[in-house]
Amino acid sequence: FVDAVNIPVFVKLTPEGGKIAQAAYQSIHAGAAAVVGVANRLGIPDIDIRNPMGTIYRLQDNITLGCLSGPWIRPLALRDTYEMRYYLGPEPFVMGSGGVSDLQSSVQQIMVGSDAVQICTETMLRGFDWLPKMLDQLKGYMREMGYRRIRDFRDLLHKNIKAADELTIYDGYARVDPEKCNSCGICWKIGHCPAISHPEDVTTIDREKCMACSTCVDLCPRKAIRME
Repeated sequence: FVDAVNIPVFVKLTPEGGKIAQAAYQSIHAGAAAVVGVANRLGIPDIDIRNPMGTIYRLQDNITLGCLSGPWIRPLALRDTYEMRYYLGPEPFVMGSGGVSDLQSSVQQIMVGSDAVQICTETMLRGFDWLPKMLDQLKGYMREMGYRRIRDFRDLLHKNIKAADELTIYDGYARVDPEKCNSCGICWKIGHCPAISHPEDVTTIDREKCMACSTCVDLCPRKAIRME
C-alpha cells in the first residue's frame, strides 16, 4: 500500500482487536516507515445512577460507546508499546501514545520501546504552549542521567518485564525481621492471608499457614518482611 504515495507512511494501529503487535509486524513488512500505537479504548463513561440517560456518551443524537483516553489509560498504552517493540525487535520505528501529559509519562513510553511519543488529549486541553517547556525538561533529564540519545534509554525496562507464566512462584514462606518491623499494621489488613497475626501488637507470621503470595513483602514500607 505504501507504493501509492511518495511520502513515508506511519500506520496508526488500534489495540481493540487484541493483536496490535502482530498488526505492527505486518505493517512494517508491508513497507510502513513506522507504526503508531493508538491507546484509545472504546468504553462507557461514568454513569449518573440517578440520571443514567443524561451522561451516556452521545454522537449524532445516538447513544454509543465513548472513545476514552487520557491519564487513566497510560498502563494499557505502555503495554501496547512494549508489545510492539518486543515483537518487532530493535530496528523498526515505533511511536507510542496514550495518557502522555508530562516528562514522566513521556519517558515511560520511551523506556518501554518508543522512538518518539505522540500527545493528543493533553494538547486538546492545554494547547501547545507547554510543549517547549516539556522538551527542555526532557533534555535536562537526559543530561542528568547521562543519556546522549533516546536509544540510550529506549527499551530500558524490557529485560525486567515478564509475563505471568515467567514469574517466580515462591515455595517458601514470609518472615518478619523484628529489628525493622514497627508494627504499623499494614500487613495485618491483608484480606486473604490466614498467616499473619499480631498478639500484643507484635507482627507474627505462621509459616505453616503462609501461602507464599508475597503480598506482605510488597506492602511493607520498611522492607521488614522477606521470603525464605
